[in-house]
Amino acid sequence: MLAYIKEISHTVTLTPVPPAGPVAVEIRLQDQQPFTIYPPEKADKPVIDIPLHLVFICFHDDQILQVLAALFMEERIVFLSSSYALLTTISESFLNFLLPFRWRFTYVPVLSLKALDLLDAPGTFIMGCHIKHRSLVEQVEGLVVVNIDEGTVVVNSTTSDFNPIPAIPDEPASSFRKVCKRARVYFELEDVQRPTCHDVSEEKKIRETRIRRLNRVIEEGCLELMVNLFRGVLIELRPEHQTFNKQLFLESHGKSEEDKLFYREVLKKDMFKSFLDDRMKEKTDYWTEFERKTRQFVKQASLGDIRGSKVHPARKPLTKQVSLSRSHENPYERPLVTMRLRQNNSSSRYLTSCITSLDLTLKSCMDYQERVSYLYLRAVFKFAEHDHIGALTDIITLAAIDWNLFPKKLVQDIHNLLTAQDKLNLEKVKGYASIIESLKEESQSLDSTIRRYHNPQRYY
Repeated sequence: MLAYIKEISHTVTLTPVPPAGPVAVEIRLQDQQPFTIYPPEKADKPVIDIPLHLVFICFHDDQILQVLAALFMEERIVFLSSSYALLTTISESFLNFLLPFRWRFTYVPVLSLKALDLLDAPGTFIMGCHIKHRSLVEQVEGLVVVNIDEGTVVVNSTTSDFNPIPAIPDEPASSFRKVCKRARVYFELEDVQRPTCHDVSEEKKIRETRIRRLNRVIEEGCLELMVNLFRGVLIELRPEHQTFNKQLFLESHGKSEEDKLFYREVLKKDMFKSFLDDRMKEKTDYWTEFERKTRQFVKQASLGDIRGSKVHPARKPLTKQVSLSRSHENPYERPLVTMRLRQNNSSSRYLTSCITSLDLTLKSCMDYQERVSYLYLRAVFKFAEHDHIGALTDIITLAAIDWNLFPKKLVQDIHNLLTAQDKLNLEKVKGYASIIESLKEESQSLDSTIRRYHNPQRYY
């Protein structure tokens, strides 16, 4: 049994996640069904391999928006459930809904019995507890208690001067409610349209595909919510001067005092400062791409409001909601090419066999997008095999084809392990100097970020 677990651990640990692109990786663990590792949708997005729709089954729209508001306010949040599996799945799903905003605080999806005292800890956190500890959780003042089994969200408060959590503005939330409705009925509607399958392995593949399709719909709906909430940030942003006009942003956002309160509180939080720093650096990520894609529809929808408003057109927030059907392609993904890797009882033999398979595949592959994915996978396997020169050479070739997939963290790790002689030899390789220069720029950008974090008044 121990040898079996060791073999599975070696195989899974040594197999990299493929980069964003048309290639998925398939490995077979012993005599089990093959296990597929899918690529992320975008180069800067994490791989999401959990069923996001479970949140919409457990909670009503209002409760989902309430939890998202609590996350934006960086509250102390505790999830309760009788299922340990649900604790992790639901909390991870909510963190994925927030993207590109990143939770950088304490996160303990399952809290053990001996660690329950941490619920009294100060600061911001997300923790998960079994429902049997509910009475103890409800005694801690100020906690936002999210009961997964009952679908409720309650704030523990015994004082009369308690301030409720500001709600997400109604207009951005209205479009998100359509996503909630679709997520609940998606599986049933799909079942009506497909024939019955009697093969277990085939049924498993069909279910995985359906979950991935639904995940994509949910991700796009959540991204639309994030863009509609903070689209106006770009209007008040001046990257060339490293300034953000906070006052004008607040004046032009929110039709009610409740909406303005939400924005006033969010702008104080660490998650927004991190998001704003990315915009200051003019980062082109999936949030930026979606904002650009939907900008023309928002301008058309907002034209009537701008004409009849006393606010100057340049300051009028573009907050009209855009239907997913107007701004997105069909949510069904394109077919993926599956790279099947051979399993071995030895980790060293597994790495060698994977590199050999990729060598043969690269020789016959003519599609440049697939070649980029294969080069990335081979570079990671070579790095694991301590072939640092070979790994870096593959990454240089990869960067020449598609710079968006350039793995800066991996290159930094490899570069730190190179000897002086290795670096001298690599200087003769075309493209090496440019990737080293990019690492220096990244380091300088990080230093600048740290200085701005310690001097946040420069933003306002």
